[in-house]
Amino acid sequence: MSSLENKPSFSLTTPHHDHILDRLQKSFHPTANIESHPTRPSTPTHNHSALELYKAGVKFKPNKNRNWPLAIDFHSSCLESFFWCCRNRTLRIPVMSIDDNSETFLRNVIAYEQCTPNVPNYVTSYVCAIDYLVNTPEDLSRLIESKIVTNDLGSNEEATKMINKLAKEVVFCEFYYKDQWENLDGYYNRCWPNNIAWLKRNYFNSPWNAIALFAGIIVFALTIIETIYSVKAK
Repeated sequence: MSSLENKPSFSLTTPHHDHILDRLQKSFHPTANIESHPTRPSTPTHNHSALELYKAGVKFKPNKNRNWPLAIDFHSSCLESFFWCCRNRTLRIPVMSIDDNSETFLRNVIAYEQCTPNVPNYVTSYVCAIDYLVNTPEDLSRLIESKIVTNDLGSNEEATKMINKLAKEVVFCEFYYKDQWENLDGYYNRCWPNNIAWLKRNYFNSPWNAIALFAGIIVFALTIIETIYSVKAK
């Protein structure tokens, strides 16, 4: 993905008529009263795949925002304690539906955003965000299971290649989810998320596993106490 300061100058509109791509692209604009209108457009420096984020404890859920159809939100609490594992970190993303027509449609809208002056890169940003999350078919499977993506192409491998091709060599200098990606990176790089998420996956994924873990800890503690008393008795 390349980055340039200025877009190529080319207009698909006339003083009297809007191009159909202009109407399609405008349907993805945020409303005028949106509170979190993007103000810091630029490309992120660090990206983590969907599977990496999932293993760090991030959950994925579909986002339905009335103010902006392409809004992506990351909800995370700064509270870290022994009970940290009971709290959820959620990345909410608008649903991407993939079928035989998706690549053509998205390529045309992205090309329109790239080639038309003063048109914000909303769709380009959204496609690139999905591309950052999807590096392998396993990443895509995670998003499909979370109902972020629907895949009607027939295989996750084909859909993954399509997503990665869409963002390849895009002239890109406006990423409208910079704050969300910075928060994701900050969360991922803390020591707690990966360690606690590992415990949750392996020992707290069911009540019985949790009970077995605590029972093992109690037995281990009692064994140590018994050993100490045996040594003192001698």
